[in-house]
Amino acid sequence: MDDKIIRVLSVEDNPEIATLIRKVLAEGMTNGFELEVAHCLSRGLERLSEERFDILLLDLILPDSQGLDTFIRVHTQAPQIPILVLTSLDNELLAIEALKMGAQDYLVKGQFDILLLARFIRYAIERYENLEQLRHIEGALALSEARFRSIIEKDADGILIVDSNGVVRFVNPAAEVLFGCKAEEFLGQLFGFPVVSGETTELDIVHGKAGKIIAEMRVVEMDWEGDRAYLASLRDITGSKRILEELEQTRQQQLQLKDQFLSHVSHELRSPLSVIHQFVTILSDRLAGDLNAQQHEFLEITLQNVNQLRTMIDDLLDVTRVGTGKLTFEPRVISIAEVVADTLETFQTTSIERGVILLADIPGVLPLIFADPQRLRQILINLIDNAFKFTPKEGTITVRAQVFDQDPNFLCMTVADTGCGINSDDTKNVFDRLFQGSNIIDNSRKGLGLGLYICKELVSLHGGRIWAESQTGEGSTFSFTLPILSLAKLFVSIPKDLLTGPMALIAVEIFPAGKRLLMGDDELIIQEVRNVLKHCILLDRDVLLPRVSSPKFGENFLIVACTEQKGAEALVRRIRGQITYCEGLQNTEFHTTISFTMVNIPPKCNAMPWVHLAKYIFNSIEGKMKNGRIKEEII
Repeated sequence: MDDKIIRVLSVEDNPEIATLIRKVLAEGMTNGFELEVAHCLSRGLERLSEERFDILLLDLILPDSQGLDTFIRVHTQAPQIPILVLTSLDNELLAIEALKMGAQDYLVKGQFDILLLARFIRYAIERYENLEQLRHIEGALALSEARFRSIIEKDADGILIVDSNGVVRFVNPAAEVLFGCKAEEFLGQLFGFPVVSGETTELDIVHGKAGKIIAEMRVVEMDWEGDRAYLASLRDITGSKRILEELEQTRQQQLQLKDQFLSHVSHELRSPLSVIHQFVTILSDRLAGDLNAQQHEFLEITLQNVNQLRTMIDDLLDVTRVGTGKLTFEPRVISIAEVVADTLETFQTTSIERGVILLADIPGVLPLIFADPQRLRQILINLIDNAFKFTPKEGTITVRAQVFDQDPNFLCMTVADTGCGINSDDTKNVFDRLFQGSNIIDNSRKGLGLGLYICKELVSLHGGRIWAESQTGEGSTFSFTLPILSLAKLFVSIPKDLLTGPMALIAVEIFPAGKRLLMGDDELIIQEVRNVLKHCILLDRDVLLPRVSSPKFGENFLIVACTEQKGAEALVRRIRGQITYCEGLQNTEFHTTISFTMVNIPPKCNAMPWVHLAKYIFNSIEGKMKNGRIKEEII
């Protein structure tokens, strides 16, 4: 508009006003302009039909037309031209009515100057162009929306549009079929399902004829008729879900059959294998008669292979239990140094025979961990046995333990060897089921490729992770993490003011008569006693600590009670009374002792942060936990 010539048509019967308009335009318009004057409405309409004008200056009172009828006739013939109404002072209300009908603005004759008229003309033209552009955009938007409606109406997926209040604004035919309802029943009603942009959810739709239908719903945010809304696309996945469920059911049945087969075969093999092992051992130990050197060598080879076969069968059973979730897992408070020492003791003979040095690098002071001692020993045995497969004579296997530098809540254990190492391709797959390494030095020690897979599953049960690092020719390092015992987590449910008050440490010990070794059936009795203790304590004042180590002659339970001495004595009496009703203890020769000691918490601890307070309490009772018995104030 800045450069083009503005063509102005003035429909005005007063020559003086027409002359004034021409003068104003000549002096006030920076653009070039062409002014044409029509002295009556009929001439104005005639010129509008012949030429294109940029703006129309219209007097509503003309010789051949009066009032709003003048505007109506002009606007009807040329709706695309902006109209600026010129009116006398007593006709101002008439001009306002014209504005309501579509005029761009109005001016009162005799009250406008050069700048005012020029500004009104420019603004009227710009406003009209903006309105036309807006109408064009709205038209395009309406066309686009119409096309969009057409597309989603024909879409095979159910489509609903829900406004920000959850009210349904649009439903396509596919959605009507999916819900078994007509659109009229939906429109204006609450959708009834949560609609979150960007999320995919599954809906259970109760369909009268088809029963329950499962639909997958995807939601995106959009504008609908000028307001924020959500487009929900629903697809019937009932059939695919049913197929997936049937496939999963079939897979589970196949796994169950496979596991049952493996379990059955494993058990059937163990029985004759146990007999073979027993008689070979009798012969090897010369209990059935003397042997010459060659006979003894042959029996030792037989015994070695029998033991290897027993290990394979045990691995098969463990894999079966892992797959069915029946693998026993009993975490307790243990010292890592004790487990490592016991494990390395079992490899002393192998170490001497193989000429491989077996070392332990365990710091004297390490935090207690919360783990299953039997499963931890199994992990270490598998890793050390694996290291022997890759380590030549005069090599070294080292077991290390330290607080994990990446997370102080875990202990990191490593089994490192100086063997031939593992190539990079094998390192990625060493923990896969049935994987066999390609660099094994001693092929006679090959197994089923289940040992490291079992290690991974056992470490996962503990909440840790396991990984391998190796370079060909430079040895391998297998690392895994185990959770450190955190009494702070156990004390979370107890208010801080109770932790800074009087505190008792109560010990409950049960053991069989004659201090005999615990047997497998005794575990049921131990578990029953632990359940009784759980019901004796107050959850917001007392804590039953995790089981300690793997006792051979009895079980020790420790309770931290936030109470004074009289409260501790009352709790001991309650425990003794409840334990007498344990069915397992009534029919066995188990004995019980209960004792307690008060733990001194100095006043300075009142100002400690909660975490530091829990750590102080931990340090106060850690030594007593390691001992397993509280010998003071036995009741």
